Amino acid sequence: LLDNVKIQTDNKNIKPSSLEPYIRQNANSKWFSLFKTQLHIYNLSGRDSTKWMNKFLRKIGDPPVIYDEQLANRTEEEMTKAIQNMGYISGHVKKNESRKKKKLSLVYNITSGRPYTVRSLRYDVGDKKIREYLELDSANTHLREGMIFDVNILDSERQRITNLLLSNGYYKFNKDYISYVADTARNTYEVDLSLEIDLFWPTNTEPEEHKQYKINKVSFITDYDPMQNSLSNIEINDSLHYRGYPIYFRNSLFLRPKVLVNNLRIQPGELYNEKDVQNTYNYLGRLSALKYSNIRFYERQI
Repeated sequence: LLDNVKIQTDNKNIKPSSLEPYIRQNANSKWFSLFKTQLHIYNLSGRDSTKWMNKFLRKIGDPPVIYDEQLANRTEEEMTKAIQNMGYISGHVKKNESRKKKKLSLVYNITSGRPYTVRSLRYDVGDKKIREYLELDSANTHLREGMIFDVNILDSERQRITNLLLSNGYYKFNKDYISYVADTARNTYEVDLSLEIDLFWPTNTEPEEHKQYKINKVSFITDYDPMQNSLSNIEINDSLHYRGYPIYFRNSLFLRPKVLVNNLRIQPGELYNEKDVQNTYNYLGRLSALKYSNIRFYERQI
């Protein structure tokens, strides 16, 4: 029986709670950290699983957790990778098993070692306009010289830059365009870090700067069927215009045009903004008359 699982670390900056999600097998839960009540209830059931009382006790109780060494080894590996991603590249995890009769206690011992830090930081951005956006938003960056070389922070910076650009017209941008080059100095724990943003690669053409997109026209199509693959299959018999927005429908419009337009956050003439798209989904989702909404964009060739 796996009696209990603990994490012990030699570094106060590595909290055991931050590594708990990597545990692949936990012991039976305790009430008030004292009693394994659910396990005891399960154990009250007899061997005859056909009796209704035994079925009931097993349903409300928890079966005993039998130690699985493969899961423990997997936990050890994933914890090691996690602390190395935190910047403790020489760190490792070692499990310690303690048996007493038919019970086993498991302790994961964390040895972190010295963390790697960022000695220098540079940006390699070939797109001039994007470089300007990053310079204007530099106060919000997650990166700085002297920081621990934490892969999680590096990835959060990729996502932050992606969100910034998606909010400023870069409709086709994604974080795969952002990468890092890290050079470690020999016999030191320092890293020279470079953040790189690639140019846009169209199909079968030379790389070019990323395009900023503006919203040209916004229209509404009601009576939409999510099972249809194409909007061209929707039967449209009538339409109207409200405050410059065309609204197409089959026979009758089941929502007032004002309701649709007032819940729209995507405005013609403005740069594409991913936040506006999500806010429009949120506002439309609150309308009880709508079961489903879908926002599609079509690139206009100029």
